[in-house]
Amino acid sequence: MSEKLQARLDTFAYHAPPPSVVASMVTLLGSFRTLAALLDFGLPESREKSLAFTALEESAMWAMKGLALTDADGQVVPP
Repeated sequence: MSEKLQARLDTFAYHAPPPSVVASMVTLLGSFRTLAALLDFGLPESREKSLAFTALEESAMWAMKGLALTDADGQVVPP
């Protein structure tokens, strides 16, 4: 298997967050939940509201992956 293919396959592996970032993840997820509640309360039901929630979910996913790929020193490690 080529190194390039292995690197691509590694992105689909489970990346357990290091204990040092779990508190940050919990805090950040709380902020995403707050924003989701504000969007739900403040926007009428519409395609745009659905898209806003989709974008928020995607943003939360990438933020959590970014934290999960951070080592104890705050450095990003390759997946």
